[in-house]
Amino acid sequence: MNILNWTMYYDHFEPLSCQAPCTMYSVLLDHGKIPDPFYGLNERELQHLGEKDCTFESVFTVDAETLDRGFVELVFHGLDTICHIYLNGEC
Repeated sequence: MNILNWTMYYDHFEPLSCQAPCTMYSVLLDHGKIPDPFYGLNERELQHLGEKDCTFESVFTVDAETLDRGFVELVFHGLDTICHIYLNGEC
C-alpha cells in the first residue's frame, strides 16, 4: 500500500496538501508560500523556516487481511531528520 496523499501543518499557514516524498520547503513552494529557494539568495533568507516544527499527516485504511498478520512493517521513505512517528496516537 502506497500512501501518497498527505497534509502538512506548519506555523500560521492553513493545512497544505502534499504528496510524499516531499519536504517542508517543497510544500511551501508548491503552494506559493515562499519564493524559489534555488534562486538568488532566497535559500539563505528561508533557512529560518527550518527552526520551527512541522507536521505531516495522512489517513489510510488497512484491510482485515493485513490486520490479521502477525507482523506489519511501515516504511517511511525519505525521512532524513529528527522526527516522531505516531500511529493512532501512539508513538
